[in-house]
Amino acid sequence: MALLEAKGIRKVYRVGAEERAILEGVDLVLREGEIVALLGRSGGGKSTLLRILAGLIPADGGEVYLRGRRVEGPAEGVAMVFQSFALFPWLTVLENVALGLEARGVPKGEREGRARQTIALIGLKGFEEALPKELSGGMRQRVGLARALAVEPEVLFMDEPFSALDPLTAEGLRGDFLDLWQGRQFSTRGVLMVTHNIEEAVALADRALILRGSPARIGWELPIPLPHPRDPADPRFRAQVEAIYEALTEREEIERRLEEELVRLPQASVASLIGLAEAIARLGGRADLPLLAEEESLEVDDLFPLLEALELLGFARVAGGDVELIPFSIVSFFHDGC
Repeated sequence: MALLEAKGIRKVYRVGAEERAILEGVDLVLREGEIVALLGRSGGGKSTLLRILAGLIPADGGEVYLRGRRVEGPAEGVAMVFQSFALFPWLTVLENVALGLEARGVPKGEREGRARQTIALIGLKGFEEALPKELSGGMRQRVGLARALAVEPEVLFMDEPFSALDPLTAEGLRGDFLDLWQGRQFSTRGVLMVTHNIEEAVALADRALILRGSPARIGWELPIPLPHPRDPADPRFRAQVEAIYEALTEREEIERRLEEELVRLPQASVASLIGLAEAIARLGGRADLPLLAEEESLEVDDLFPLLEALELLGFARVAGGDVELIPFSIVSFFHDGC
């Protein structure tokens, strides 16, 4: 059953008399009982789309439906977890978690009771009277998650919820969230999560949607039919990661023509380009993108601008989820003193 459906979403940003379309013709469905990951290149409109779906900002075209009802403003039955902790520093954990319930007019006794239950659910029992400054980053994000779950949303939106955390803390919080989800310990029936971490998408999601093009639309839909728990070392897990990398690195002909005509380079320092090219050279001149990202500790949003710059400069080619240095590479170019 479709919980959330978007049809033909269009969004245009206006700067003076100029208009730039960010999203065009975006269609998607979030079904009951699934986690869907939304991926795409940096600046491709992922967070904008999430806010349109939640009714926080208006679309310039298209429609959004929640349980068959058209969304025309902040949607009842939807909550969001943000990348930043977004807590009020002068409020206690209990007060922060109860804030959404207070905004909905829930009586004080009931909202405090529900807030305490949710705080215990996400593993922070005993910290109800603590202030955000007294908590670690992982604990503060748990408070943000508890605040969203306390209002008992049918649909939960998550905008890169673990990206501000260190890898170990993020892994632990992802695991705890998945345990709660699989145990049906909260009322949410569907989750749409924006992420730039491909391994995170494969670890959590039932499907991955890839935004592509400019303006962006859903260019790929990849099912992730792996049983839980999912082992990152499992060849099936790695195959799903490879498939998403391949989808993200495939570009349409119109994008290639635009790049050739405009000759625009992504933001990338010379040192970063040389470092990446040398890393590829150490791997034999051809590298699998997931392996390269892991070896260099690069997220997708950091890796792809460097790859695009190497391609546009003629030092490398990217295809099928791999990158290959061309014979006259950036390494030899700079090392020969040219």
